[in-house]
Amino acid sequence: MTTDPALDYDSDEAAEKDLFGDPLPGMPNAPAPPEAQTPPEPAPKPRRAPGPPPDPNSKRQQKLKRAQERARTAPAPPRKPTANKPAAAPPPEEIYYAGAQTIIGWVAEPCAAGGMGMLVAAAKARNMGARRRQTMARQGLALTLDAATLALYGDDLAQGAAEMAASGAVPWAARVLERAAAISPYATFGKVAAMIVLQAMVNHGLLPANLVPGTLEPEALLEAAEIELPAFVTAPSGEEPAGEG
Repeated sequence: MTTDPALDYDSDEAAEKDLFGDPLPGMPNAPAPPEAQTPPEPAPKPRRAPGPPPDPNSKRQQKLKRAQERARTAPAPPRKPTANKPAAAPPPEEIYYAGAQTIIGWVAEPCAAGGMGMLVAAAKARNMGARRRQTMARQGLALTLDAATLALYGDDLAQGAAEMAASGAVPWAARVLERAAAISPYATFGKVAAMIVLQAMVNHGLLPANLVPGTLEPEALLEAAEIELPAFVTAPSGEEPAGEG
């Protein structure tokens, strides 16, 4: 008995499938049922039917076009200012130099003022003995010379002090110069305000001119301010200005 090669199956399942077909659903080796496909959701209906396109000649469209044109040609809005960045601190040597100049000024200016005041007082004090007036004049001259010395060599002295403090060789000098530099603007303001008050006292006759260096006689003050007074103001009392009969 010969065997048909066409009926030679690899397994019993293949032979059963060839003889009886696919098994029924629910039986072993039954094929999986196809997945149910959900129908797509219908597109939402518009709430209202689309109307006709807008009329470009209508007032509304013309106003909208003008607004768009203004927005297009308008300048850009200013940027919001950012927080100010702190200015870069000056080099330490400049700070020390400013502090040294301030300290030198604190010494030189009182010397100049005191010396000039003593010289003026010695020249105008008639009820003072001659020897006392000479002593006062010598002391006033010495103070004036001290102020002149500081004015002559003060810049070099301040530069040397700044270099010494910057080198770190004398730590306490750096601290002193830093503090002097910190109050330097206030010292400058106070000096200028004091000079204005003193010059006002000279203007009103409460203080003789040149008693404090920097104050001026009324004529010199007018010349410095380039102010020319009318002739009747400068004419001596009892005399009429030239040109008037």
